[in-house]
Amino acid sequence: MEALWQDVRYAVRGLRRNPGFAATAILSLILGIGASLAIFTITDNLLLRPLPYRDPSQLTMVWEMSRRRPAVDENVISPGNYLDWKKQNDVFEEMAAFTPSRSVLSDGARTEELEKQIVSPELLPMLGVQPIRGRLFTAEDDRAAQGTDTVVLISYRLWQSWFGGDESIVGREVQVNSTPRTIIGVLPPSFYFLSRETDLWQPMGLDPARDYRATQGRWMMCLARMKPGVNARPGAGPHDGRGAAAGSRLPEVRYQLDGQRGIAARLHGARGEDVA
Repeated sequence: MEALWQDVRYAVRGLRRNPGFAATAILSLILGIGASLAIFTITDNLLLRPLPYRDPSQLTMVWEMSRRRPAVDENVISPGNYLDWKKQNDVFEEMAAFTPSRSVLSDGARTEELEKQIVSPELLPMLGVQPIRGRLFTAEDDRAAQGTDTVVLISYRLWQSWFGGDESIVGREVQVNSTPRTIIGVLPPSFYFLSRETDLWQPMGLDPARDYRATQGRWMMCLARMKPGVNARPGAGPHDGRGAAAGSRLPEVRYQLDGQRGIAARLHGARGEDVA
């Protein structure tokens, strides 16, 4: 023990004699510890801690794959493809669409830009989410959003920080991008989907009667729940024949002229596992 303290005292004297070296050493330690903590946090969230959803192993991200760009496996999808897949697929129990965004929330004199997710009404029930106040989106909310978005869900964090946990929050009107919205529910404090910074959710408002094939816009992402008996296995999927295995289960989009087809990758796909 005495030898250890001698070494410590010697190191301290050396650092005092050379403050430039001391600053460099301390900065290196700070950066090293910070990087280690960041890696641990990501690993804990993505690899160690189970995803906080109902039956997460059955959740799958569905992407478009273009034969014109075979090196890119994960492309956002078009509304037309999403609606067709919902009608035609025989491998998924449920499918839902979403897209990340940002909006300016205003309440009285307070204004702030926040992360938002625009979602189809199937998404939150598919994840097994139950609001702690109010309700989730319905198909009627989604139809109403085809004209003007009228409702919004908020995070628990926002409920506490902006509204002080007001018990009468449901039914309160706020401004989202200068448009009136009614808060219909508060999501649980533990809930997040892909981003922990999301504080607002609004309905997507896709119209199944509309022919989205007239446009080539691709801006959505798709989450699906596999039917019982359909399993994910590591190391297979889009790199095995460039989506041929997944294509046998997802209907090919025959009306597209640019060779788009669907591929599926498990929600844990960030961890290197795909569906085949």
